[in-house]
Amino acid sequence: MRGAVRWSFEEGELDTALAIFASLERFWSARGCPADLLALADTAVEQAGESVDAGLRARAAWVAGFQAARAGEYERPARLYEQSLGLFRRLGKDFEVVRCLSELAILRQEHGLGAEASALAEEALTLAQALGEPRAVAAAATCLATLAYFNSDFARAAELYEEALRANREAGAVPAPIASSLYNIGLAARALGDRDRAERALREALEVATEAGNAVFIGNSAVGLGYVMLARRDSVSARSFLRQGLDVVVQLGNPGWTGSAFNLAATICAAEGDDPSAARLWGAADALLEIAESPVEADDERVRKAFEPSTRSALGASRFASLAEEGRRLPVEEAVRFAMDPQNEES
Repeated sequence: MRGAVRWSFEEGELDTALAIFASLERFWSARGCPADLLALADTAVEQAGESVDAGLRARAAWVAGFQAARAGEYERPARLYEQSLGLFRRLGKDFEVVRCLSELAILRQEHGLGAEASALAEEALTLAQALGEPRAVAAAATCLATLAYFNSDFARAAELYEEALRANREAGAVPAPIASSLYNIGLAARALGDRDRAERALREALEVATEAGNAVFIGNSAVGLGYVMLARRDSVSARSFLRQGLDVVVQLGNPGWTGSAFNLAATICAAEGDDPSAARLWGAADALLEIAESPVEADDERVRKAFEPSTRSALGASRFASLAEEGRRLPVEEAVRFAMDPQNEES
């Protein structure tokens, strides 16, 4: 597929290149989009102009924007979302407009533009309510839930994610939106300290994602369950879920997701009394989270704050800093092997 897209682009067949790229939307959402192909699709959208059908340009821009946002970018997805939004408005495709407004609102919120995010979210909700279409309601509810989550209103976020889940099920949605709603309910429940609710939601998300082969939610749901098991003081199960999740998320190339898994690995080590490994893994996590330039999940940060001080105290500030710096310098592949089995790496 990558070869076909590239060949079509090089031959000037931009409509063919964009049609192939956009037709794989579910595949990219499940497995992640390669960076080189995302860049190629972005260029093709920019060059297409009126020579390519407006509907195809709108869809390709949306798909590329969503994948760029998932990769932790800001400028490119914002530009692509704006382009697809304008085209979908022109074409009168209201559901797609709701979806664009919702994702653009989340992107703005993630980058500190709260007022603009709220205005976009309200517009999406008003249009969704006028449509009365379950998929549109789910998109708007997910957007509002995400804004609530970023504003630390976790109870409201969980309620809205539940609403999105009901709407997605009513719409007969494909597995990805179902798994996404369940995963986000799990995140909100983790932030509220509701372990039972978090475990139920994340286990169901993992089940749905596994049946569908959706790597994004397989990996992240497994890592989330690792955090829940750690909160239950079951480090054996926590490490098992960590290995399952990290093995998947590292292949997706999202530094924020891998950084969250490293944070879990570090905390498991700290809980088991392996302070040197914990310090190294927190360093590896920090290196990736800085690349991601995205907010740390609320419960991830809380878990770290609960365990890191004792590790610093046990090692001393100087040695902790030295070990963390070692972790920061580790190539990702080495850091993954170390997170999977710290004792074996030490030996």
